[in-house]
Amino acid sequence: MANMEMLSIALLSLLAAVGSRATSNDIPDDNTYVYGQQWVLLVAGTKGWSSYRHQADIAHSYQIAINNGIPGENIIVMMYNDVVNSTKNPAPGTMINQPDGQDVYGDIIIDYSGEDVTVENFIKILTGDSDGMKGIGSGKVIESTMFDNVFVNLESLGVNGLVVFPSGEFLYGDQLNSALEEMSNNYKFKKMLIYLDSSNSGSMFDGQLPSDKKILAMTASNPREGSYACYCGEESGEYRTCLGNLFSTTWMENINKSLSDKRRAIYKDYEDIRTAVTWSNVMMYGDFGVSLSPFSAFMGNPSDKISHYINYSPKQNVESSKEGASISIDVGLKKKLDVSERLQLQKQILYNRKMRLTVDKVFRQIYKKVVKEWPELADKAGDIQNPAVLQLTANDYPCYRSIVNRISSKCFFIDQDTYALSQLPVFANFCVIDNEIDSKIAQTIDDICSKVKIPKHLE
Repeated sequence: MANMEMLSIALLSLLAAVGSRATSNDIPDDNTYVYGQQWVLLVAGTKGWSSYRHQADIAHSYQIAINNGIPGENIIVMMYNDVVNSTKNPAPGTMINQPDGQDVYGDIIIDYSGEDVTVENFIKILTGDSDGMKGIGSGKVIESTMFDNVFVNLESLGVNGLVVFPSGEFLYGDQLNSALEEMSNNYKFKKMLIYLDSSNSGSMFDGQLPSDKKILAMTASNPREGSYACYCGEESGEYRTCLGNLFSTTWMENINKSLSDKRRAIYKDYEDIRTAVTWSNVMMYGDFGVSLSPFSAFMGNPSDKISHYINYSPKQNVESSKEGASISIDVGLKKKLDVSERLQLQKQILYNRKMRLTVDKVFRQIYKKVVKEWPELADKAGDIQNPAVLQLTANDYPCYRSIVNRISSKCFFIDQDTYALSQLPVFANFCVIDNEIDSKIAQTIDDICSKVKIPKHLE
């Protein structure tokens, strides 16, 4: 994995060397479209107030796309949309993406909301399956051709090889890369740019996204680390949550620089973003040739070249994405609350503690039983707290998916539980070592889960 990271940096250094010698005439003018169009797919993969930041980021990126001249019919938004009118929102009907920021929700058009935000629908929309989306939401899909550029911005919770969707399911790396391969084989784009903001987001592409398919992915973190939220805690004021993700707000706050020069290459943006995001390692995967294209080739240009929605703001309170749910509680307890509100927060804290103990107990018991029967797994896979750094391949995902689904169905839902998600890497490693281990440990999971008493949630 370290070698892969060193290779990425070496390639970027080479691109930088080429870019430093290039003139504006050397970089192709991908912003001039005689036949092609620009398509934008924006996806928030979470729900609930603790994940406010994901929906705020996606709303903001929508405003950038519209302001940059991308036609509304070419922008598709998937968002659960349960935050903007939440009773916890101090300014109902609006959303902000930085402290004292402007409303980024505005006149956003959300094509798919609530239970329509699923993995299956995402794949259909991305690959242009219009028949499959009839009668669902707006029915819009990416109807791109070989002359078009496609930009995908996906934000969510995640862990090794998977990204959370609000429907209680996961988008796995093999599913995403299979969809991208299908699009490539069907000549569905000229170039594609993907921004993925989640923990361990690099694991969705590392060793899986080809370097010759005109697809470039930029991720908030490398395969073995978390991503971070920003504008959290006291900095969020009455919102009592995190207002944005560090990677996403950084690239959007960098937008004025990106768009002030129509020919400014993506790799220059990458250098700025990677330098600014110091808490995790922003990475690029796939076809590095795409990074020579300007960002405007995917997100257009505003007539005045200025983003009216947000400007750079220093980020004082940065938190791990895995702690999102606890941030609003901690901030809430510091505020002046009435008795009922404070009691509700204290109940939530108690529930969270009990749930963590339950999660710890279940995962520890499963791990101990598995390594007791197959001792060689412990040396290669590591343990729950210190998993080894192993790379998932397409052949490993069926096993991994089977284990995750079994724990979710037999024990407790993992999808929106960031603490439970953080326990999964060692089980991904089991599958890398033996991609048939899922069938061997199925009964173990069933036996342990059958004895677990799940804490009762808040009334």
